[in-house]
Amino acid sequence: MASSVVSFHIKEKPQTVSAADNFINEEPASITIADSSKNDKDIDDTVSKKPASIKIADLDKDDEDIPESSDAEDTPADDLEAKEKQPVEYELEVFPCEAYRVAFPIFYETSPEAVKKDLMFYANPGTKVYSVADEIVVETGRKGYYGKYVVTESGNYQFQYSHLEDFSVDVGDVLNQGSLIGTVKHYMCELRVQSKDGNPADLSKYGKGYEW
Repeated sequence: MASSVVSFHIKEKPQTVSAADNFINEEPASITIADSSKNDKDIDDTVSKKPASIKIADLDKDDEDIPESSDAEDTPADDLEAKEKQPVEYELEVFPCEAYRVAFPIFYETSPEAVKKDLMFYANPGTKVYSVADEIVVETGRKGYYGKYVVTESGNYQFQYSHLEDFSVDVGDVLNQGSLIGTVKHYMCELRVQSKDGNPADLSKYGKGYEW
């Protein structure tokens, strides 16, 4: 069965002057040589002159005298954590379709630290795709990489079924676990699970390897 899988992955010209004219008419460049009649004191005074001072920083200042950068404002650690997407737990009770291989999308291979909230279910074209929980349909459509897709919600969780040949549900439909959603296209169906706030569910234990 695996053998049938389709693989995705710009001068002016100078005036002429004779050499003889140059030699007779040109005065040699003036070169100033230090006056050897200077006494030692004059020389010492010249050498001992201090160069103009350039202030860089007062290194003797205490750390407390140095103003802090405006970027270093205190921000509670809890607030910083709140801005980050925190993974949530979710247990899949059933898979959305019968599949001969369950893997992760290829982009996880270059971002191994990312929370794996997407699973790829490899199945034959036309395989039926079912809801994995009691859900309500909140969005359907088609977009780029995902192709035809369906988004549902259940409690605090959100599910996205994508790479569908077609779907048989509409926005507002209430689904029981196991309700028909659509059918598989191009040998795979992708399931994404996250919270309604966009925090990813960790599905790493369900997949193995990356998509072909």
